[in-house]
This record gives sequence, structure tokens and C-alpha cells, in this order.
Amino acid sequence: MTVESDFSSKTQGFIECLTNNGVTISSKIEIADLRSQHQGRGIIAVEDIKTGDALFTLPKDSILNYETCEAFMKLDEGKANEVLEQYSQWEVLILCIFYELSIKKKDSKFYGYFQVLPEKFDNLMFWNDEELAELKPSFIVGRIGKQESEEMYANLRDSGLKDLGLETYVEEFTISNFHRIASLIQSYSFDVEKALYNENKDKGENEDEDEDEDEEDVEEEPIKAMVCLADTLNADTNLVNANLTYENGSLVMKAIKNISKGKQVYNTYGEHPNAEILRRYGYVEWKASKYDFGEVALDNLKKVFIENYGVSREVIEEILKIISKDEEFNENFVDEVQQDDETEEEKEESDEEDDDNKNEIINEVYECYIDGGISPEFYFIIQILTSVLSVENDEIYKMKYTQLANLEEKNKFIKRFTKKILQLINANKITVAAEKNYQDILDSRLSEYPAMIVGTSSKLDVPKEFSRKEMAHCVLRCEINSIRRCKTYFTDKKFTAVPDEKLLRNLMKKYIEFEGGDKKRRKTKK
Repeated sequence: MTVESDFSSKTQGFIECLTNNGVTISSKIEIADLRSQHQGRGIIAVEDIKTGDALFTLPKDSILNYETCEAFMKLDEGKANEVLEQYSQWEVLILCIFYELSIKKKDSKFYGYFQVLPEKFDNLMFWNDEELAELKPSFIVGRIGKQESEEMYANLRDSGLKDLGLETYVEEFTISNFHRIASLIQSYSFDVEKALYNENKDKGENEDEDEDEDEEDVEEEPIKAMVCLADTLNADTNLVNANLTYENGSLVMKAIKNISKGKQVYNTYGEHPNAEILRRYGYVEWKASKYDFGEVALDNLKKVFIENYGVSREVIEEILKIISKDEEFNENFVDEVQQDDETEEEKEESDEEDDDNKNEIINEVYECYIDGGISPEFYFIIQILTSVLSVENDEIYKMKYTQLANLEEKNKFIKRFTKKILQLINANKITVAAEKNYQDILDSRLSEYPAMIVGTSSKLDVPKEFSRKEMAHCVLRCEINSIRRCKTYFTDKKFTAVPDEKLLRNLMKKYIEFEGGDKKRRKTKK
């Protein structure tokens, strides 16, 4: 059998598998061979499609997860619940796929689906050290998670198989098999609302009149699942034109835009930059992700302030530590900072995130987005350090941070700045020196990228060769462009540049020494 006929044969077997599992597919689409575009299989419109049209409908039994995996269905309810409590959704789905793919094999109702899934991957887990070196200095290199992956494998091999009664198949559960299954999940899985499977179970079970009616509803963790056909759609943050929805106990893929005949149907994996798309899914969007960002490290910030103000790293780290430990200020920071460019929906999402992430004014990295956006925490910290260290280096001020005797006095000194600077930022103002330091910090980060990549960062074209090296360089160019885009942030947001002396004299007016050596008198209690 030729490669071409084998590819077509597997596609036909996949379609038969879908039909046997009750999937209904619109006559307006078809599965297409897109290997010439380096996209494997995809879905093409064979007729014009209108917004809202259903492209295919997936009954819940056609979705692979613990609710449909025979290995879990054989367990009694108590044991099944015990396993679900003990293992993560990732681990549970790995066991499900292993059972269906490596144990049941051709007897699995998902066999035709498995035949069209890849066996080789380009996500970062499979890159060697030389290939990963091409991604430096992107911070994505430190987020691959190889060690965590190997720990998960050992846990499932030693305990997970036994808990499902599959310990006799331990030899088939090899590290290479594990990595393939884990990569399939990372690249193709969906999070499915548990309510899809609870609608029948819940009847008659949630009518306990003795339950506390005032008890808050607990949001159930979604089920990680393999959603056949939905994962056949290629993804693109810029071209997405379809979305998976819930309808009458099934999953339905619907068009969210008009799609012309001959055009490809695209989904999206979420709001990810190219670096994360490559890490998770093993490809890049060659002309940039809509959600690209570059990252500036806290170390870049420290380095610039050390060079510009001649202070020690210890002084800067102590100031940052004081700010991070001010719980009251950290909790109120986001509420007080104005974010006029956010929609109401975005503000609600931010509020939800802030409920889960406290005390995050000081971060190891700060994102610079391709749309020019940066977090207010980033420039707030820059303004604080600029003002505190400007006082340190100006002889006119007789109270200086490094001359204070104890931590309590240093805390009070920093508090003197935080509230006033927050008001400054809320008024869309920043001092001249703080903006210069901001530019220096971004330049410090950009200087870490290879000069050759920096010089060609604007060239985001589809390359002739789809190599890992080219994908790495695409990621770096997207990060560079994002950081560069943010260099005009304060101009774009119409910030007013304030003379540093004006702010400092306001903050330190009780501690100014005038010419001739006389200090301004301070009010004292008699």
C-alpha cells in the first residue's frame, strides 16, 4: 500500500468510526488532505457555510474519557470515585487512552480514531538540547516539564495500572508509549463540562430537602477528554471561524463566521502566544499569534537599577520584598489601578483571576503584549524604585532608605511612596526618569536575543523549510516584536511625563536641606 492510499484508507476508517459512534457530519464539510500545507488533515468547506451552521454533532458516548472508557466502566462506583480522587484528569485520561489504544486495540470503538492520530510530535518535550538551544533566551525553555512528566509516568506505572486492574500490562506501558499518549492529550484534548454526563445521574439525586439551601454551589472540575473530529480542525488564533458548543446533551461544532466554499474551518486552542503553542502543540503560527507576548524578567529590572543608580542588588531586593509583604496594599492594588481600556467582561475576568492570585505585584517575569499592553504592576514597580533610588542619590534629601536603622523604619519609608505613586499612575502620569528606566529595561531584555534574530524580527513569513530551528526563530521574532511594540506604551496611552523633582519634593518636603545647610523645620510636639 502506498503512502497516499494508506493516508486515504485511514481517513475513511476514521469516518466509519465516527458514523458508528453516532457522530453526524454536515454535507457542507469534508476531511481534507492538507499535507502539502504541512497541516496533516483538516476540514474544508465544500459549500458556503453561514454563521451559526452546525458542522457536526458529537454525542457524549463518542467522546473518549473515563465516562466512556471500558476500564473505568468495569469498576464499582466506590473504586471509580477513589481513582478519580487520587489521580489528576491528565493521569486519568492517560490511563483511558492506554487501555483503548494499547490493550483493546482493534476491539476499541475508538480504533479508527487512533489510526489518524500522529505518532511523531514537534512539541518541546521531544526536542533535544541542541534544538532547544535555538529557543534561548525565551523563558518557554524552562517550562517544558520533563521531570514532572517522568514522575507522572513512574506513578502511573507503579500505582495507576494496579488501581485499574491493568498491572499485567505494565510491559506495554513504556516511557515512549506514555510520552506519545501524553503528547496526544496535550495537543488534542478538550476540557468538557461534567454536566454533559451528569444530566441523567442528577435526576432524583439532588432533591435532598435537608441540604443547606444557603450553601454555595461548587463549580465542578471539567473532564479532560479526546473529542474525535473536533480535534481534526487545525487551529489559528487569527483565522478561527468555528467553536465547540453544548446543545441537547451533545457537543456541536458551529460556524462563528461565514465560511466560503473551499476555505478551511479553523478552531483555536485558546489565547496562547507562539511560544506556548509550540510547547503544547508542536507548531507555530508563522505570521504571529494574535496573543503573542514577550517576557521581561525581574532580573532585567534589577540589572538596570543597579547600573543606573549604583546601588547593590541587596538594596533593590529588600525594597521589592517590603512591597511584596505589604498585604493590604497588594490586595487593594488592582482595585485602585484604573484600567480604562478594559471592557466590563475583561474586568470581571480580571477580578476572578485576582481572587485566585494574591500578592503578585512582584513577579519573576512581566509580559509585553503584541497589542502594546503591559501590566500596571510592571511600571508601578519601576516608578517606586526610580523615586526611592533618586532620593538616595540626591544630597538635598536628608532621609535616605539605606541610612534607616531598622526594617520598621524602612517599611514606613516605602509606604510614603506607594500611595502617592499609585495616585500618579491613576492620573496617567509617570516621571521622566521612570520612563527612561522602563526603556532601558526593555532594551536590556532585547539585548539578550541573538543579534541575527533581532535584525530580522520583522520577517514573519512562511519559510521554505518547516524545521524546528525555523519554528524556534519564529517564536523569538514574535517575542522581540512584542517587546518592541511596548516601547511606545506611555505615548500610546497618553501618559503625561512629570519632572522627577516635582514628585520627590512633594514626597520628601519634610526632609529637604536648603542651600546654606539649613534644614526645613519639622513640626514637633511640645
